Amino acid sequence: MGLIAGLDQLPAPRPASVPFYVDDRDVLAVHVWNNQVTLTLRIWARILDLDGIIQTVESTVTPATNLIHQVFRTPLIAGYLLTVGVYPVSGTPIRGQVWGIIALERTPSSNNLHTATLARGYITEFDSLAWPATKFDDSVEGPGYTLNITGFSSGAGYEQSWTVAASQRWQAFTVVLALTTSAAAATRQVHLHILSGATVLCDIPSETTQAASLTYTYYFGPFGYAPAPVGTNVYVALPGVLPVMAGWKIATLTDNLQSGDQYSTPSFMVSQWIEP
Repeated sequence: MGLIAGLDQLPAPRPASVPFYVDDRDVLAVHVWNNQVTLTLRIWARILDLDGIIQTVESTVTPATNLIHQVFRTPLIAGYLLTVGVYPVSGTPIRGQVWGIIALERTPSSNNLHTATLARGYITEFDSLAWPATKFDDSVEGPGYTLNITGFSSGAGYEQSWTVAASQRWQAFTVVLALTTSAAAATRQVHLHILSGATVLCDIPSETTQAASLTYTYYFGPFGYAPAPVGTNVYVALPGVLPVMAGWKIATLTDNLQSGDQYSTPSFMVSQWIEP
């Protein structure tokens, strides 16, 4: 972090209209939720100081991943805030991976006081977060970040369950998994549940049952209707809009599941937004 003045700059007159006067009790607070490995951001601001010189305040930060909320604070100097920018210098984030807020805080003897929000929006490889070219986007509007997620097998005799992590919102497009049934005689039927805690919000049953000693692959997807099975492939239509919030679960519930029945490692295709 440093303070830089252009050596070739002459004192500049006070601008006719500047929204924010700041002094050394103010800090630039950049809030970041990041879901990309190897991301480095540069925070950059220009201030017209009281001597009429344009100064530059810079810092470089490396946010943690997994959408942990972090705040990076940069001290300011007395003068008129001209521009602020936050942009990646390493990593190639796309929409839906890095969400940021640029704010001003006043630093008293105890907790900082939030004084202004300058901009909020996604930071991508080609789109910085900047003020006064202000963005005030909502993190869940527009297209999200589409990704494929591979789960894990829960072991024989157990259902599958996946919890959406904190600070995320999913739109589920497809869920694919296979069920291999044991030799125990029973008629199984696979359901996909969306749960908030123990409350079932959505129950999506397969129209096909499965007997003993078989392996069926279940494709839950946006078919618009329930296609007929093809061999051992079973197709189940998902609702057109299926939001899954942070802390909610996508889980199987299998009628007559036997102790030797085994689900495979599942895969999902979802669209993800950051939920600050």
